Amino acid sequence: MAAECMALASAVKEARWLSMMYEELGLNECMELLISVFCDSQAAIKFASNRVDRSRTRHIDIAHHVAREAVQSGITTLTHVHSNENVADILTKGLRSAAQQNALKLFNMKSQEIGRE
Repeated sequence: MAAECMALASAVKEARWLSMMYEELGLNECMELLISVFCDSQAAIKFASNRVDRSRTRHIDIAHHVAREAVQSGITTLTHVHSNENVADILTKGLRSAAQQNALKLFNMKSQEIGRE
């Protein structure tokens, strides 16, 4: 779970940066600035949403606070996405043929057959 919490914190930091950039450009006046962060780890979302003091999780406290504060301040929302619908998987995992075809559809891409006529 530690890796998922750290990845979630990294995504939330990027969302915060985007929010500050939108404000600096004056875009916050013409659009709502709530950024959704999608995560396929329900444990990481629960950990970031709830204040829990445990000795086993002290090393990810900073990541926990970054994500929790961003949610509480209204900068981001944390949304669970099922692994079948997670477009990032095609970039981070070796996928079986059916899963790869599904991921390509999510990217609105087609598989290219090479050497077949």
